[in-house]
Amino acid sequence: MVTQVRGNSTVTAVTLASLLPIVTELPIINIRFSQSGHIVQQDQRQSARKVVRTKIALAMEGRAPVMGKTTDVGANGVSVSLPDPLPVGLAGQVGFDLLVDGVFAPIQARAKVMYCIFSGGEFKVGFQFLNLELAAVTALARFTR
Repeated sequence: MVTQVRGNSTVTAVTLASLLPIVTELPIINIRFSQSGHIVQQDQRQSARKVVRTKIALAMEGRAPVMGKTTDVGANGVSVSLPDPLPVGLAGQVGFDLLVDGVFAPIQARAKVMYCIFSGGEFKVGFQFLNLELAAVTALARFTR
């Protein structure tokens, strides 16, 4: 559970996946609650995610390139740990390698920031892929099966 104070309001986020032992595949559930206990936002992911920890390069519009670490990936997006926040809606290019069927598959994609949460001393940033190429779609499908 993470609590963050913004102005006059406090937002608490609960990631159930952080309470489970690390495995290669698990459902990621991310629900945010207001201070009064009401659900503020629920995860809107459209596909299953698979836990993967690898380096990722980010070249976001109007910003210097940065490196991060992936936390999970799915057919429609990737979650990344970064030292600094990124604004929701910011678009750019992401690049990382996945080990698929014993071969490294490079994933290069245009992506948009869907959420950014401060957790455990770093920022968890969720990206939605935009207009993936067929090779990337195929590699992601094979990786997440």
